[in-house]
Amino acid sequence: HFQIILSILSSPTFYNRWVKPPTVDTPVLDRIKYQPKWSPFFDSVLGAIDGTHINCIPSATDIHLARNRK
Repeated sequence: HFQIILSILSSPTFYNRWVKPPTVDTPVLDRIKYQPKWSPFFDSVLGAIDGTHINCIPSATDIHLARNRK
């Protein structure tokens, strides 16, 4: 089932419609930024989604989207 869901979420039809990468100016939501139970774990984390670290090797044109994101 995992492979099926992964295929759906990474398909161009789903991804291009629903996934919007943050820009350099996209602020972190206050409900995440000021949540004390998450603060010690996410203060200096880069590339985390729901506590999962994902290796990221963006292209030269997209590297600014992945750099210094908390």
